[in-house]
Amino acid sequence: MKDNSAPSVTKPSVLTTLNTVSRWLLLLPFIGILYAHIQWFVPIIPLVPILPLVAVLFLTGFMPKDMAKAGIPLSGIWLRLIAGTIILYFSWATWLNLLENFSRIADWGVDVKVSHITIPGTLRLLSHPQEMWALMTAVNKVGTWGLAEGWIMTGIPLWICWILDALIIYGSIGQKMGDFSELQKENTTAAGSPKH
Repeated sequence: MKDNSAPSVTKPSVLTTLNTVSRWLLLLPFIGILYAHIQWFVPIIPLVPILPLVAVLFLTGFMPKDMAKAGIPLSGIWLRLIAGTIILYFSWATWLNLLENFSRIADWGVDVKVSHITIPGTLRLLSHPQEMWALMTAVNKVGTWGLAEGWIMTGIPLWICWILDALIIYGSIGQKMGDFSELQKENTTAAGSPKH
């Protein structure tokens, strides 16, 4: 006689869930730091938004499925909001620290831009969001880049670029794995809930 009952699926252990969350809490800041470095060190303006976006898509593409397998009930919007905020926060702290440590070296007739991050400087910005915001508004007033020779983007156009950058980050998280509702459906089905 055939057994027609649904196969029993064990729920993920607390250890598996904690492992997944801790892994992503370590990976997301790294993605933000990588994002800032790509933006800073790629001098080709059209590639500046594309390369970091590819890094975010690649590195966060498997995040929704990983969370679903660990039994973490995050909907797509919450996952994007939490992960995107972590990535952007670390990205801004790193980028502003690069800006603080920026210098020009004019040697042998070549103008070289040099910068580096300092761990204490980045940690200072991470732990003082009001200082980070003050630096962002100061950068917005003077600008750091432009699309044409002699025109530096400042003010509202720069705020619009930054907002679009943030929206692209939030929208790109987890896109590789497809629709979040499908993943949630897979997760509830795997946990033994009846199909709808």
